[in-house]
Amino acid sequence: MNNIIIRVFKNTGESLYNKTVRLEPLAVFISKKQFVFVSLHSEYGSEGGITVFDKKGVEVNDIDTGNWAWQPTETKDGNAVAVLSGNNAYIFDKNAAHVKTIFHLKCFNTGAGADHFLFRGDKKSLNELVLVKVTESVNH
Repeated sequence: MNNIIIRVFKNTGESLYNKTVRLEPLAVFISKKQFVFVSLHSEYGSEGGITVFDKKGVEVNDIDTGNWAWQPTETKDGNAVAVLSGNNAYIFDKNAAHVKTIFHLKCFNTGAGADHFLFRGDKKSLNELVLVKVTESVNH
């Protein structure tokens, strides 16, 4: 499969940069600290991952999760971003460093508060509800 180019623009419409990603982007999210989180997936298998670029287009992180990655969510204070992929939640600090993986979640939706994430189950696993508080040890 061919690599895909994403184009990132300023609010004014001016182009910032073009980057090639290894799979189709499912969601693109810009954090308060201006990191671009790209959730990747493949229509051709169970491939997926999370790629993060800084505001100049330099790749900061690329995690091959082996599963589709969903819409990133940021805490209101901007100190952490969470991305669900497969049955795991990948937590990034305010500098887009991957600091924690929470394994074996049966969750599909993510909400965020001032300093926490709430992972909720899908229609089949509504009883799964996980609250994760972001602490200084996660924020480096």
